[in-house]
Amino acid sequence: QRQMCIRDRENTMITAPEGWSAKFSKEAGKENVLVVTAPASSAKMMTRATADNSTDIAVLATSGKYAMIAKIQVSIKNRTDYKADFDNGKDITIGGITINNQIYSDADIQILDATDADVALDTYFSATMSKPVILFLTGTAHNFTTAGVKSISNDVIIIGQYDDEQVTLRPANCWKSCKGKLLLKNIKIDLSDLDGVASNTGYFINNAGVASSGDFTDICFDNCLIANVLKPIYYDAAQKGYFGINNISVQDTRIEVNAIKIALINIYKGFNLGDYKTFNFKNNIVYSQTPQEGVQILNWATGNTPLSDGVLSAEIINNTFVNMVGSNIFFRYQKGTSLTISKNIFDVSPEAEFGSYYYSFLESCTPQICLLYTSPSPRDS
Repeated sequence: QRQMCIRDRENTMITAPEGWSAKFSKEAGKENVLVVTAPASSAKMMTRATADNSTDIAVLATSGKYAMIAKIQVSIKNRTDYKADFDNGKDITIGGITINNQIYSDADIQILDATDADVALDTYFSATMSKPVILFLTGTAHNFTTAGVKSISNDVIIIGQYDDEQVTLRPANCWKSCKGKLLLKNIKIDLSDLDGVASNTGYFINNAGVASSGDFTDICFDNCLIANVLKPIYYDAAQKGYFGINNISVQDTRIEVNAIKIALINIYKGFNLGDYKTFNFKNNIVYSQTPQEGVQILNWATGNTPLSDGVLSAEIINNTFVNMVGSNIFFRYQKGTSLTISKNIFDVSPEAEFGSYYYSFLESCTPQICLLYTSPSPRDS
Protein backbone atom coordinates (compact mmCIF):
# COMPACT_ATOMS: atom_id res chain seq x y z
CA GLN A 1 0.00 0.00 0.00
CA ARG A 2 0.99 3.61 -0.60
CA GLN A 3 -0.60 6.68 0.96
CA MET A 4 -1.23 10.28 -0.09
CA CYS A 5 -2.73 13.01 2.13
CA ILE A 6 -5.06 15.73 0.80
CA ARG A 7 -6.63 18.33 3.09
CA ASP A 8 -9.83 20.39 2.78
CA ARG A 9 -11.28 18.67 -0.26
CA GLU A 10 -15.00 18.76 -1.03
CA ASN A 11 -15.15 16.40 -4.00
CA THR A 12 -12.67 13.97 -5.52
CA MET A 13 -12.36 11.79 -8.58
CA ILE A 14 -9.77 8.97 -8.62
CA THR A 15 -8.40 7.08 -11.61
CA ALA A 16 -6.06 4.10 -11.32
CA PRO A 17 -4.43 1.53 -13.62
CA GLU A 18 -6.37 -1.65 -14.27
CA GLY A 19 -6.22 -4.03 -11.34
CA TRP A 20 -5.21 -1.38 -8.80
CA SER A 21 -7.60 0.08 -6.22
CA ALA A 22 -7.43 3.58 -4.77
CA LYS A 23 -9.78 5.15 -2.25
CA PHE A 24 -9.84 7.65 0.58
CA SER A 25 -9.99 6.34 4.10
CA LYS A 26 -10.83 8.95 6.70
CA GLU A 27 -10.60 8.40 10.41
CA ALA A 28 -12.20 10.84 12.83
CA GLY A 29 -9.88 13.75 13.59
CA LYS A 30 -7.28 12.69 11.01
CA GLU A 31 -6.30 13.73 7.49
CA ASN A 32 -7.89 12.25 4.40
CA VAL A 33 -5.62 9.38 3.38
CA LEU A 34 -5.56 7.87 -0.08
CA VAL A 35 -4.98 4.13 0.28
CA VAL A 36 -3.59 2.40 -2.82
CA THR A 37 -3.59 -1.38 -3.11
CA ALA A 38 -1.69 -3.31 -5.77
CA PRO A 39 -3.38 -6.11 -7.71
CA ALA A 40 -2.97 -9.64 -6.41
CA SER A 41 -1.50 -10.66 -9.74
CA SER A 42 0.11 -8.61 -12.49
CA ALA A 43 -0.58 -11.17 -15.22
CA LYS A 44 -3.62 -9.28 -16.56
CA MET A 45 -1.72 -6.01 -16.60
CA MET A 46 1.13 -7.54 -18.56
CA THR A 47 -1.20 -8.61 -21.41
CA ARG A 48 -3.25 -5.42 -21.61
CA ALA A 49 -2.34 -2.72 -24.10
CA THR A 50 -1.96 0.47 -22.08
CA ALA A 51 -1.04 4.08 -22.63
CA ASP A 52 2.14 5.64 -21.26
CA ASN A 53 0.29 6.97 -18.21
CA SER A 54 -0.98 3.53 -17.15
CA THR A 55 1.27 3.64 -14.08
CA ASP A 56 -0.35 6.83 -12.76
CA ILE A 57 -2.94 7.11 -10.04
CA ALA A 58 -4.56 10.53 -10.44
CA VAL A 59 -6.69 12.37 -7.92
CA LEU A 60 -8.80 15.36 -8.96
CA ALA A 61 -9.79 17.27 -5.80
CA THR A 62 -12.10 20.28 -5.78
CA SER A 63 -13.01 22.80 -3.12
CA GLY A 64 -15.40 25.56 -4.23
CA LYS A 65 -14.00 27.17 -7.37
CA TYR A 66 -10.55 25.64 -6.86
CA ALA A 67 -9.29 22.33 -8.27
CA MET A 68 -6.08 20.38 -8.03
CA ILE A 69 -4.77 17.25 -9.70
CA ALA A 70 -2.21 15.12 -7.88
CA LYS A 71 -0.51 12.03 -9.29
CA ILE A 72 1.61 9.21 -7.98
CA GLN A 73 3.26 6.49 -10.05
CA VAL A 74 2.84 2.86 -9.10
CA SER A 75 4.45 -0.32 -10.36
CA ILE A 76 4.90 -3.94 -9.41
CA LYS A 77 8.31 -5.54 -9.13
CA ASN A 78 8.13 -9.29 -9.23
CA ARG A 79 10.34 -10.85 -6.58
CA THR A 80 12.90 -13.32 -7.88
CA ASP A 81 13.21 -16.53 -5.87
CA TYR A 82 16.45 -18.16 -7.02
CA LYS A 83 15.61 -21.43 -5.25
CA ALA A 84 12.32 -21.65 -7.12
CA ASP A 85 14.12 -20.88 -10.38
CA PHE A 86 16.62 -23.63 -9.62
CA ASP A 87 13.86 -26.14 -8.81
CA ASN A 88 12.03 -25.24 -12.02
CA GLY A 89 15.09 -25.96 -14.14
CA LYS A 90 15.95 -22.35 -14.92
CA ASP A 91 19.56 -21.28 -15.40
CA ILE A 92 21.20 -19.09 -12.77
CA THR A 93 24.30 -17.24 -13.94
CA ILE A 94 27.06 -16.34 -11.50
CA GLY A 95 30.04 -14.50 -12.92
CA GLY A 96 29.41 -15.99 -16.35
CA ILE A 97 29.08 -19.54 -14.99
CA THR A 98 25.72 -21.27 -15.43
CA ILE A 99 24.22 -23.44 -12.72
CA ASN A 100 20.94 -25.38 -12.86
CA ASN A 101 19.43 -28.52 -11.41
CA GLN A 102 20.68 -30.64 -14.31
CA ILE A 103 24.31 -29.68 -13.88
CA TYR A 104 24.07 -30.02 -10.09
CA SER A 105 21.65 -32.91 -9.80
CA ASP A 106 23.83 -34.57 -7.14
CA ALA A 107 24.46 -31.46 -5.01
CA ASP A 108 23.71 -31.08 -1.32
CA ILE A 109 21.07 -28.33 -1.50
CA GLN A 110 20.02 -26.42 1.59
CA ILE A 111 17.74 -23.48 2.42
CA LEU A 112 18.96 -21.69 5.55
CA ASP A 113 17.20 -18.86 7.39
CA ALA A 114 18.92 -16.31 9.67
CA THR A 115 15.73 -14.50 10.67
CA ASP A 116 15.78 -15.61 14.32
CA ALA A 117 19.48 -16.27 15.05
CA ASP A 118 22.95 -16.55 13.52
CA VAL A 119 23.40 -19.65 11.37
CA ALA A 120 26.76 -21.48 11.30
CA LEU A 121 27.82 -22.87 7.92
CA ASP A 122 30.85 -24.80 9.20
CA THR A 123 29.39 -28.27 8.56
CA TYR A 124 29.19 -27.64 4.81
CA PHE A 125 32.98 -27.33 4.35
CA SER A 126 35.74 -29.93 4.57
CA ALA A 127 38.96 -31.05 2.93
CA THR A 128 37.16 -34.16 1.60
CA MET A 129 33.82 -32.95 0.25
CA SER A 130 32.07 -35.80 -1.54
CA LYS A 131 29.67 -33.62 -3.57
CA PRO A 132 28.91 -30.00 -4.42
CA VAL A 133 27.08 -27.78 -1.93
CA ILE A 134 24.46 -25.18 -2.87
CA LEU A 135 23.20 -22.94 -0.08
CA PHE A 136 20.19 -20.67 -0.59
CA LEU A 137 20.23 -18.13 2.24
CA THR A 138 17.45 -15.92 3.54
CA GLY A 139 16.88 -13.70 6.57
CA THR A 140 18.63 -10.40 7.18
CA ALA A 141 18.21 -9.98 10.93
CA HIS A 142 21.26 -12.12 11.78
CA ASN A 143 24.47 -13.40 10.17
CA PHE A 144 25.61 -16.57 8.47
CA THR A 145 28.97 -17.46 9.99
CA THR A 146 31.98 -19.75 9.81
CA ALA A 147 34.13 -20.04 12.91
CA GLY A 148 37.30 -21.93 12.05
CA VAL A 149 39.53 -22.21 8.99
CA LYS A 150 37.46 -23.88 6.25
CA SER A 151 38.59 -26.02 3.34
CA ILE A 152 36.72 -26.04 0.03
CA SER A 153 37.36 -29.25 -1.91
CA ASN A 154 34.28 -29.29 -4.17
CA ASP A 155 31.98 -26.73 -5.73
CA VAL A 156 30.44 -24.39 -3.13
CA ILE A 157 27.67 -22.11 -4.37
CA ILE A 158 26.11 -19.58 -1.99
CA ILE A 159 23.12 -17.52 -3.15
CA GLY A 160 20.90 -15.00 -1.40
CA GLN A 161 17.56 -16.65 -2.13
CA TYR A 162 15.54 -13.51 -2.89
CA ASP A 163 16.79 -10.74 -5.14
CA ASP A 164 15.27 -7.99 -2.97
CA GLU A 165 17.14 -8.90 0.22
CA GLN A 166 20.88 -9.29 0.73
CA VAL A 167 21.83 -11.62 3.57
CA THR A 168 25.09 -11.25 5.52
CA LEU A 169 27.92 -13.78 5.55
CA ARG A 170 30.53 -13.07 8.24
CA PRO A 171 33.49 -15.49 8.31
CA ALA A 172 35.76 -15.43 11.36
CA ASN A 173 38.66 -17.22 9.61
CA CYS A 174 39.91 -17.79 6.10
CA TRP A 175 38.56 -20.27 3.57
CA LYS A 176 41.17 -22.46 1.84
CA SER A 177 40.71 -22.98 -1.88
CA CYS A 178 41.69 -26.61 -2.34
CA LYS A 179 39.62 -27.88 -5.27
CA GLY A 180 36.44 -26.96 -7.11
CA LYS A 181 34.65 -23.61 -7.35
CA LEU A 182 33.41 -20.88 -5.04
CA LEU A 183 30.47 -18.92 -6.48
CA LEU A 184 28.66 -16.21 -4.50
CA LYS A 185 25.59 -14.28 -5.66
CA ASN A 186 23.52 -11.60 -3.91
CA ILE A 187 25.46 -11.86 -0.63
CA LYS A 188 26.86 -9.25 1.74
CA ILE A 189 30.27 -10.55 2.84
CA ASP A 190 31.33 -8.80 6.04
CA LEU A 191 35.12 -9.15 6.43
CA SER A 192 35.37 -7.19 9.69
CA ASP A 193 36.88 -10.17 11.55
CA LEU A 194 39.63 -10.79 8.97
CA ASP A 195 42.07 -8.17 10.17
CA GLY A 196 45.34 -10.14 10.09
CA VAL A 197 45.88 -9.89 13.85
CA ALA A 198 45.70 -13.64 14.47
CA SER A 199 46.83 -16.63 12.42
CA ASN A 200 44.63 -17.38 9.37
CA THR A 201 42.51 -14.27 9.83
CA GLY A 202 44.24 -12.13 7.23
CA TYR A 203 42.42 -13.18 4.08
CA PHE A 204 38.97 -14.33 3.10
CA ILE A 205 40.18 -16.85 0.52
CA ASN A 206 43.69 -18.25 0.90
CA ASN A 207 45.31 -20.53 -1.65
CA ALA A 208 46.86 -22.72 1.03
CA GLY A 209 45.16 -25.92 0.04
CA VAL A 210 46.53 -29.37 -0.66
CA ALA A 211 49.37 -30.33 -2.98
CA SER A 212 47.29 -32.30 -5.47
CA SER A 213 46.70 -32.50 -9.21
CA GLY A 214 43.24 -31.04 -8.80
CA ASP A 215 43.22 -27.26 -8.80
CA PHE A 216 40.66 -24.71 -7.73
CA THR A 217 39.10 -23.43 -10.94
CA ASP A 218 36.81 -20.48 -10.19
CA ILE A 219 36.08 -17.71 -7.71
CA CYS A 220 33.12 -15.52 -8.66
CA PHE A 221 31.43 -12.64 -6.85
CA ASP A 222 28.20 -11.55 -8.55
CA ASN A 223 25.95 -8.76 -7.25
CA CYS A 224 27.55 -8.85 -3.82
CA LEU A 225 28.65 -6.33 -1.21
CA ILE A 226 32.11 -7.04 0.21
CA ALA A 227 32.19 -4.91 3.35
CA ASN A 228 35.07 -3.63 5.50
CA VAL A 229 37.97 -5.08 3.52
CA LEU A 230 41.04 -4.91 5.76
CA LYS A 231 43.27 -7.47 4.02
CA PRO A 232 43.35 -9.06 0.54
CA ILE A 233 40.14 -10.86 -0.41
CA TYR A 234 42.22 -13.56 -2.11
CA TYR A 235 45.85 -14.41 -1.37
CA ASP A 236 48.15 -16.88 -3.14
CA ALA A 237 50.19 -18.86 -0.63
CA ALA A 238 53.18 -18.85 -3.05
CA GLN A 239 54.16 -22.46 -2.39
CA LYS A 240 55.22 -24.82 -5.15
CA GLY A 241 52.73 -27.55 -4.36
CA TYR A 242 49.70 -25.29 -4.47
CA PHE A 243 47.65 -24.31 -7.48
CA GLY A 244 46.24 -21.07 -8.76
CA ILE A 245 42.76 -20.27 -10.02
CA ASN A 246 41.74 -20.45 -13.67
CA ASN A 247 39.07 -17.79 -13.43
CA ILE A 248 38.52 -14.91 -10.99
CA SER A 249 35.42 -12.84 -11.66
CA VAL A 250 34.05 -9.85 -9.75
CA GLN A 251 31.03 -8.14 -11.27
CA ASP A 252 28.15 -5.87 -10.23
CA THR A 253 29.66 -5.79 -6.75
CA ARG A 254 30.37 -3.05 -4.21
CA ILE A 255 33.67 -3.31 -2.33
CA GLU A 256 34.20 -1.20 0.79
CA VAL A 257 37.92 -0.82 1.56
CA ASN A 258 39.04 0.37 4.99
CA ALA A 259 42.79 -0.25 4.84
CA ILE A 260 45.84 1.19 3.11
CA LYS A 261 48.29 -0.47 0.73
CA ILE A 262 46.47 -3.72 0.07
CA ALA A 263 45.72 -5.65 -3.10
CA LEU A 264 42.16 -6.90 -3.39
CA ILE A 265 43.45 -9.92 -5.30
CA ASN A 266 47.02 -10.70 -4.24
CA ILE A 267 48.72 -13.34 -6.35
CA TYR A 268 51.96 -12.21 -4.73
CA LYS A 269 54.92 -14.41 -5.78
CA GLY A 270 52.98 -17.39 -7.07
CA PHE A 271 54.82 -20.33 -8.61
CA ASN A 272 52.04 -21.79 -10.79
CA LEU A 273 51.48 -18.73 -12.92
CA GLY A 274 49.94 -20.70 -15.79
CA ASP A 275 46.98 -21.61 -13.61
CA TYR A 276 45.73 -18.01 -13.70
CA LYS A 277 43.91 -17.64 -17.02
CA THR A 278 41.13 -15.04 -16.77
CA PHE A 279 40.45 -12.07 -14.52
CA ASN A 280 37.23 -10.12 -15.03
CA PHE A 281 36.50 -7.01 -12.99
CA LYS A 282 33.35 -5.36 -14.34
CA ASN A 283 30.61 -2.95 -13.24
CA ASN A 284 31.91 -2.68 -9.67
CA ILE A 285 32.12 0.19 -7.19
CA VAL A 286 35.25 0.22 -5.03
CA TYR A 287 35.02 2.86 -2.35
CA SER A 288 36.03 4.22 1.02
CA GLN A 289 34.61 6.96 3.21
CA THR A 290 38.07 8.56 3.35
CA PRO A 291 40.99 8.40 0.88
CA GLN A 292 42.90 5.11 1.10
CA GLU A 293 46.46 4.98 -0.18
CA GLY A 294 47.87 2.28 -2.37
CA VAL A 295 44.89 0.01 -2.98
CA GLN A 296 45.40 -2.32 -5.95
CA ILE A 297 42.90 -4.36 -7.93
CA LEU A 298 45.44 -7.14 -8.49
CA ASN A 299 49.08 -7.58 -7.52
CA TRP A 300 51.45 -10.12 -8.99
CA ALA A 301 54.93 -9.49 -7.62
CA THR A 302 58.24 -10.79 -8.89
CA GLY A 303 60.56 -12.82 -6.69
CA ASN A 304 60.08 -16.54 -7.18
CA THR A 305 61.04 -18.56 -10.24
CA PRO A 306 57.72 -19.71 -11.69
CA LEU A 307 57.05 -23.33 -12.60
CA SER A 308 55.21 -22.11 -15.71
CA ASP A 309 54.60 -18.80 -17.42
CA GLY A 310 51.24 -17.17 -16.88
CA VAL A 311 49.06 -16.10 -19.79
CA LEU A 312 46.33 -13.98 -18.25
CA SER A 313 43.39 -12.48 -20.11
CA ALA A 314 42.21 -9.56 -17.97
CA GLU A 315 39.33 -7.11 -18.34
CA ILE A 316 38.76 -4.06 -16.11
CA ILE A 317 35.62 -2.40 -17.45
CA ASN A 318 32.88 0.01 -16.27
CA ASN A 319 34.09 0.37 -12.69
CA THR A 320 33.91 3.35 -10.36
CA PHE A 321 36.62 3.98 -7.75
CA VAL A 322 35.84 6.41 -4.96
CA ASN A 323 38.66 7.71 -2.70
CA MET A 324 41.20 5.15 -3.93
CA VAL A 325 44.43 7.15 -3.78
CA GLY A 326 47.36 5.60 -5.57
CA SER A 327 50.92 4.78 -4.61
CA ASN A 328 51.23 1.35 -6.23
CA ILE A 329 50.71 0.02 -9.72
CA PHE A 330 46.94 -0.34 -9.90
CA PHE A 331 47.03 -3.62 -11.84
CA ARG A 332 50.35 -5.47 -11.65
CA TYR A 333 51.05 -8.51 -13.77
CA GLN A 334 54.50 -9.82 -14.61
CA LYS A 335 54.17 -12.61 -17.16
CA GLY A 336 52.34 -12.17 -20.46
CA THR A 337 48.88 -10.69 -20.49
CA SER A 338 45.99 -9.58 -22.62
CA LEU A 339 44.64 -6.53 -20.85
CA THR A 340 41.48 -4.55 -21.65
CA ILE A 341 40.75 -1.41 -19.60
CA SER A 342 37.75 0.70 -20.52
CA LYS A 343 35.25 3.19 -19.07
CA ASN A 344 36.52 3.37 -15.51
CA ILE A 345 35.86 6.43 -13.35
CA PHE A 346 37.85 7.73 -10.38
CA ASP A 347 36.10 10.06 -7.95
CA VAL A 348 38.49 11.44 -5.36
CA SER A 349 38.13 13.94 -2.52
CA PRO A 350 39.81 17.27 -3.39
CA GLU A 351 42.11 17.09 -0.37
CA ALA A 352 43.59 13.75 -1.50
CA GLU A 353 47.06 13.68 -3.00
CA PHE A 354 46.86 11.99 -6.38
CA GLY A 355 49.18 9.06 -6.92
CA SER A 356 50.45 7.48 -10.11
CA TYR A 357 48.21 4.49 -10.51
CA TYR A 358 45.28 6.35 -11.98
CA TYR A 359 47.08 6.03 -15.29
CA SER A 360 49.68 3.33 -14.66
CA PHE A 361 47.87 0.02 -14.63
CA LEU A 362 50.59 -2.36 -15.70
CA GLU A 363 54.35 -2.46 -15.32
CA SER A 364 56.28 -1.87 -18.54
CA CYS A 365 53.25 -0.95 -20.64
CA THR A 366 51.77 2.12 -22.25
CA PRO A 367 49.83 4.14 -19.65
CA GLN A 368 46.10 3.58 -19.76
CA ILE A 369 44.02 6.73 -19.46
CA CYS A 370 40.82 6.69 -17.41
CA LEU A 371 38.38 9.40 -16.44
CA LEU A 372 39.30 11.15 -13.19
CA TYR A 373 36.69 13.07 -11.25
CA THR A 374 37.28 15.22 -8.20
CA SER A 375 34.46 15.65 -5.67
CA PRO A 376 32.31 17.53 -4.92
CA SER A 377 31.92 18.81 -8.51
CA PRO A 378 33.24 15.95 -10.65
CA ARG A 379 32.04 17.25 -13.97
CA ASP A 380 33.87 20.55 -13.48
CA SER A 381 37.28 18.93 -12.95
